[in-house]
Amino acid sequence: HSDSLILKFSDESGTYMAELTPGSGTTEISYFVEAADTMNRVRTAPSSVPHEYYNVKFQADNEAPVISHEAIPYFLKLGDPLTVTVNVDDNLGVDTVYIAFSVNGVSGTSFGLSMSAYGVYSGTFPVDMENLNDGDNIEYTIFAKDKSLAQNSAQLPLNDVKFSFNVEAISDPVTTYTNNFDISGADFLLYDFEVYKAKGFENKALHSPHPYDSGGSDNKDLEFWTFLKRPIILKEGGTMTFDEVVLVEPGEPFSSYGSSDFWDYVIVEASKDYGNSWQDLSNGYDAGSQITWSDEYNEEIIDQVSQAKGTAELFYNREIDLLKNGNFTAGDTVLIRFRLYSDPFANGWGWAIDNLQIQKAVSAGVITASNDVKVFPNPFNSSLSISIHSIENNSEIKIEVFDMFGKTVYAKQHENVFGELNETIQLNELRSGMYLIHITENGKTIRSKKLIKN
Repeated sequence: HSDSLILKFSDESGTYMAELTPGSGTTEISYFVEAADTMNRVRTAPSSVPHEYYNVKFQADNEAPVISHEAIPYFLKLGDPLTVTVNVDDNLGVDTVYIAFSVNGVSGTSFGLSMSAYGVYSGTFPVDMENLNDGDNIEYTIFAKDKSLAQNSAQLPLNDVKFSFNVEAISDPVTTYTNNFDISGADFLLYDFEVYKAKGFENKALHSPHPYDSGGSDNKDLEFWTFLKRPIILKEGGTMTFDEVVLVEPGEPFSSYGSSDFWDYVIVEASKDYGNSWQDLSNGYDAGSQITWSDEYNEEIIDQVSQAKGTAELFYNREIDLLKNGNFTAGDTVLIRFRLYSDPFANGWGWAIDNLQIQKAVSAGVITASNDVKVFPNPFNSSLSISIHSIENNSEIKIEVFDMFGKTVYAKQHENVFGELNETIQLNELRSGMYLIHITENGKTIRSKKLIKN
């Protein structure tokens, strides 16, 4: 059966429209649209009529909605509501989108999502924000139904799997912070990093993925990061020190941080706006910043991937002046982030961090500030220089060096020291590897530090 309809112009919508009521038993309609101007020039859509038509079929709908969603990685508790966004599409139209959830295994009241843009649905978890605590776990499942008589439905994830994330709370600001990572990693938002004892290490440390990924065939830049959830109030002369192993792709010779040929790098950053923006505390660096790391990284590379693996023997101590680059001033309250950047090509083992000290406090009778006790160079070849300032009157200073089995390989005691001690010790007979130097004043530890002998 063939027929035609005249389309009439609507002033309200600015379109031409016609209405057709199919007869009983109709299963399919094929149609085309024809338009002519005052010069009788005719155009059709589709343009290839009669070889091609538009088609509409009339049948029961058995297609379920399609749900897509990027899982919530974590919720940073800063007073904002906990929102969720979902994409849902259906061939006839979406009727309902809702979420079922639980907090620490206790089911909450399911809640519906509203369409905020075409195909985009959003809503807010009905939870009491005051009762959410750091480390609380939230699991959720997304459901959607279409507008068909069959009310086709879908869910994401499938079966008994659920999306899951943790609540991360920011602690009260502090002026000093230390962490050797042997007890807990709860102070850090462990988005990409983990705290554990890795093979080749004697204690727990903060680790990036090993090996870290590169964008590869997707030609993407990747970032792996973690940040300290304890805000730091910056002070004049404030420094941060930590032991680290950095086996990330070195840049080209003579390249510098920020240039296009610097390749992968690690960097320490800070934020004054709770993570909305980050600024450098110092320049980024890579395995090329230490000859020991560079040699290890380049020793064996297969298909652009370094086969080197980090060990405790590769630890090197880094010190960062928190105000030196001018991005921050004394009195600023900041979050501190450790970030590893990976370009789309070569990659390696990654980054490990231990013995973190930020603006470490000075206790009465104990010298702990990094400016008071200096041990250098590190790594060393044959000798070590030790400089100790602000020594109490008639102090007893003891210097000891141990190997990784706890055996004493050097020991010397200085009596009646006052004000300052400068000492160079010869360790050229020691084998290459990692050692521990332990310095005490009147029986109290003033410096304990890992050393690497080349």
